[in-house]
Amino acid sequence: MKKLVLSFIIALMGISSTAFAQSKITGTIVEEANGKSIPFVNVGLFRQADSVFVSGAASDDKGRFELLAPNGDYRLAVSAIGFQTFEQLLTVKGNQDLGKLKLSEGAMKLSEVVIAEKRPLFAVEGEKTMYNVAEDPSIQTGTASDALQNAPGVEVDVEGNITLRGTSSVEVWINDKPSHMTAENLKTYIQTMPANSIDRVEVITNPSARYGSNADGIINIVTNAKIQKNEFFSFGVNGSTRPSVTPWMSYVWSNDKLTFNAYINGGYSIWKGNMFSEQSLFTEAHQLANHLIMR
Repeated sequence: MKKLVLSFIIALMGISSTAFAQSKITGTIVEEANGKSIPFVNVGLFRQADSVFVSGAASDDKGRFELLAPNGDYRLAVSAIGFQTFEQLLTVKGNQDLGKLKLSEGAMKLSEVVIAEKRPLFAVEGEKTMYNVAEDPSIQTGTASDALQNAPGVEVDVEGNITLRGTSSVEVWINDKPSHMTAENLKTYIQTMPANSIDRVEVITNPSARYGSNADGIINIVTNAKIQKNEFFSFGVNGSTRPSVTPWMSYVWSNDKLTFNAYINGGYSIWKGNMFSEQSLFTEAHQLANHLIMR
């Protein structure tokens, strides 16, 4: 029986490690016309089933790129200004090199007007990885929470908690400034803000000293128009079977120069129990000097 249980546990461990294994996808971006490598090209990997973004990167100065993703069926999208978007369906079952991916010129000339491609969906600029929400038609009817889910490395759970690459030590900025919102008001803001009011989401992991932040990451939400005023009010009650009740209220008011936060909470609890204490004191000769019992 013990051998059977041990075998079952080992089998589960094998299944778990396979399910979460990350495969490496590599390749080189080149021009179709002359075979020259194209540096700093945006490469994105999307699930075939629902087009959810899984991984993204930019090619280096030699046109090489590298992506990590679990095994599965994906759509690879490669985009660069002045070139047609390249797409390829692939099934990932382990590390694979896609070789040279050829991009053809994408600009069209009509009389004296040149029509070029719009901004890529994902881009890398210095230490920022950007998700251009305004260029994603699939998200326009959603909320900021839906948009953040598509940003590289960002996750928003059902309660509205935001993590970046698994860590909760992350600051949310609005238009290049810290939001200074309480956790509850930030959740309300993210869940009610329409996605079509967002221009882009900038993800900064391990921000440099110039940001003045001690967090492990920064998520900067850049809106289409400058927000002049925000006002939120939220309330709730926390309770337990003790019984214990803790009502709270939170209010925030802000404009482009000033932010005001107010948070009020209270508590009521009842505790019943028995306490017993016994104490003995001895002299240096190890004789009992005092004995005290408290109930």
